[in-house]
Amino acid sequence: GLCEGQREGLKTHEICLKTLESLETGTVASELHLLCDLSKQPQIWTMKHIGGAMRGTGAEQLPALVRNIVVSKMSNNALRFFYTVGYKMDYELLRDGFAYCFQRAFPITVTVTSVCRLPKQHSIYDATPVTPNIQLVEVTAPAAADNFSDVVLAISRKLSFL
Repeated sequence: GLCEGQREGLKTHEICLKTLESLETGTVASELHLLCDLSKQPQIWTMKHIGGAMRGTGAEQLPALVRNIVVSKMSNNALRFFYTVGYKMDYELLRDGFAYCFQRAFPITVTVTSVCRLPKQHSIYDATPVTPNIQLVEVTAPAAADNFSDVVLAISRKLSFL
């Protein structure tokens, strides 16, 4: 009942980049994820910034975790660009699986992936599962400040059928 939409294959090379905190300049550590969609040709690069979990009394009353995510398309030289501006590679992995997208009150995406480690840098063809036979399931939907409670409720209702 959860995955009624069209199933789409998914293979993504993910590189996590971080900047270091600097007490001298007052900068705070930042984390970015560069994602290369290997299932499409030409390969598409995307940058994803995942914010911290929403906090406060309103967040405690919600049945799901709410995080701010900013996604932007990038050119294929994005990794070189982020190295130039001071980011360093923290880790990289390969996600292999599928996704379902369906429309309720809001568009909801369910991704089911095996997370694979790379034995050496950028060796995506030698990836091995971190947890064989166990998949990571993520449920996401776009929301804005004025409707995130409705989106969380729509996702929670959908998940209650499991």
